[in-house]
Amino acid sequence: MEGYEVVTIDEHKIGKVVGESGEFLIVEQGTLRKSQHPLPREFAYVDDAEQQVRVTVPKDLVTGSPKVEGDVDARAVEEHYGLTEPPEPDEIG
Repeated sequence: MEGYEVVTIDEHKIGKVVGESGEFLIVEQGTLRKSQHPLPREFAYVDDAEQQVRVTVPKDLVTGSPKVEGDVDARAVEEHYGLTEPPEPDEIG
């Protein structure tokens, strides 16, 4: 699926899949100022015939996600996409 174009639910082409990390696809955006964003697999549908990954979330949710700079911070990504609750104030050390 590497190299597949990523298309959001609101029909925006936002980039290409450049890799995978655990339960996330890594989507690269931009041509000169490239950035990479994690996308939970559960929001993705792979269309091999069209070489596309269609996602069930809007463009702004993906582009506003934490950037991938080294390892993926799974907790931060899950919080961003609403897959987990943020920690309670007393849980933050």
